[in-house]
Amino acid sequence: MRYPAIVRTLIGATGFGLSISGRRQQLVLSTCDRLFSDARESRVASIQIDSRTIRLDLANPGERLLYYAPHNLLRGYRNSDLFSIISRVASPFALFVDIGANLGLYSLLAREVGLETLMFEPEPVHYSFLSRNASVFGRAVDCALSNSSGTANFYVSGEANPGSSSLVMPEGGWNESEYERVVPVRLATFDAMIAELNVDAASIRLIKIDVEGNEEQTVRGMENYVRGRDAAPIWCEVRGPSSGRGRNSAVSVSAFLGGFGYVPFQIRKGDVIPLNIRQDKMPQVFDVLFTVPARHSKALRL
Repeated sequence: MRYPAIVRTLIGATGFGLSISGRRQQLVLSTCDRLFSDARESRVASIQIDSRTIRLDLANPGERLLYYAPHNLLRGYRNSDLFSIISRVASPFALFVDIGANLGLYSLLAREVGLETLMFEPEPVHYSFLSRNASVFGRAVDCALSNSSGTANFYVSGEANPGSSSLVMPEGGWNESEYERVVPVRLATFDAMIAELNVDAASIRLIKIDVEGNEEQTVRGMENYVRGRDAAPIWCEVRGPSSGRGRNSAVSVSAFLGGFGYVPFQIRKGDVIPLNIRQDKMPQVFDVLFTVPARHSKALRL
C-alpha cells in the first residue's frame, strides 16, 4: 500500500509523540482507518525501523497504529523518563526485563542501547506480535506474573484503551464498552520463571512492571530475587487512592520492597528525586523508580 507509507512520512515529520493509548492515539488511529479502510482487510504488512523489519497484522489496533505512525510512537517512548533510566543502566550483555510488555516498544529501545531483553506478555494478540518479531524485540514469554502459579482469567481491553488489559477486574465490574473478552492465561511468579528460564539474576539491570492493578501481587512473587544482593532497580507503574483497581498499590508496593532496602524515587527534568509515597498527593496512576541507593546510585547517578 503506497499511501500509508506517505502518511507515515508526513505524520513522522510533525514531531509529536504517541503512546499506545489516549486521545491522540485514538485520533490518529480513527483518522487513518477512515482514510485507509482496506488496511484491516489486507492484514499482513511490515514496516522498517532502521534496518529492522517488523511484521504486522493490521486487524489489530495496536499494530495498525504502529503501521501508521511508527516514528511518532518511538519518539514518545524515547522522550520518556523510563527510557532515560534504561539508557543509564545499559551495558553489553545485560538484561532488561519487561513485565507487561504490550507492544514491546521499551524492549525495542532497550535493544537499541545494547541491552538484551526478556518480555512477559500474557495477552494473546500482543504475545503473537512479539513472538512473530522476536529477532527485533527479544525473547517473549506468554505468562502473567503474580504471587502464585496456575491459570487465571485475564481481562482483555478494547480499542479505546488497549494498554489496560489486566488480571484484575475493575471494582465496578465488567464493562463491555471497555473490555472485549476474558481469556485464561498461565500464571507464575517472577522467581519461578527466572529459574525455569535459567536467567542469571546478576545480569538483570532493570525491571519494568506495568500490570494494570496487579502490582503488589507481582512484586510479592519476586521475593527471592529482591532479597538477593544483585537485585536490580524496579520501575513500576503504581496506583493511588482514586484507582478503580489495585487501589493504593503505591503504598503496598513501597512497603513490601522497602523491607528489602528499596527506596521510591521519581524523575524530574532528568533528575532522580526521592519520593514520599505516604505524604505526597498521589494521582490515580503514576510511575515510581524503586532502587537500593547504596547499590544502584552509581548507575542511576543518584
